[in-house]
Parts: sequence; structure tokens; C-alpha cells
Amino acid sequence: MASHVLVMSLFAVLTSAVFAAIGHDAPGDQLRTGARYTATFVGVGLVVGWFMYGLPF
Repeated sequence: MASHVLVMSLFAVLTSAVFAAIGHDAPGDQLRTGARYTATFVGVGLVVGWFMYGLPF
């Protein structure tokens, strides 16, 4: 069974690749944008997960 962090990271990479490809024409810009989006997706996901860990559900 895959971990949630692995699935979240895979989603972040694939989504960021699509957003970067449709947002920029130059390969260098696409790479920088994709890396920035990936880091943002994963970072926000970890922060939200850490915050929700303390909530009583």
C-alpha cells in the first residue's frame, strides 16, 4: 500500500508538469516553474496535514 506522502508527491509532480507545460514555452522556464509548483504543493500539503493532525476528527 502506498503512503499518503508518496501519492501526494506524485500528484504534485504530475500536476506541476502540466501547469508548467501549458504556462510557459521555454524549457528552462517550464523546469523552474514546475519545480516551484511541486515544492509549493508538497509544502502546503505537509503544513495542512500537520495542522489537521491536531484536530479531533
